[in-house]
Amino acid sequence: MSSETLEQYYAKVHAAVDELIYARNFYIALVSDDQEAIEFVYSVDEKGDHRPPRRLSNGLTEYVLRIREAVLADRADITRLTGEGEIQEYGNQAYSWLGVPLHRDGEVVGVLAVQSYTADIRFSADDQRLLTFVAHNISNGLARQRG
Repeated sequence: MSSETLEQYYAKVHAAVDELIYARNFYIALVSDDQEAIEFVYSVDEKGDHRPPRRLSNGLTEYVLRIREAVLADRADITRLTGEGEIQEYGNQAYSWLGVPLHRDGEVVGVLAVQSYTADIRFSADDQRLLTFVAHNISNGLARQRG
């Protein structure tokens, strides 16, 4: 499948999420084929869209991959997780962050994430349920598009 078509598919996923919750800052990260890195296959962010691939480390995205479940974190949670050595922050500091795992064949293969940089936009448990629902329903599509 062409990269243009993939980009269009990811953009449709983003548009669908944006209709449900605040998604001005949204990305899809997938674990690389060699399981050594994460690739930000789609990223739209008010602070800059480009997110280069990186070796697996201890960012919030990898935290979701590691614990295999959704993470809903506000600034205090992120600071606490950083202090506990669970995560390291990359890029701009989010005020509110929500990441949910993408599954394929029982494995977590990626993360769908949204974030906000202002105190007036905070993600909720309802947002988490919606994004988890979307992730569940697009995981098969992402696997088909990629594979």
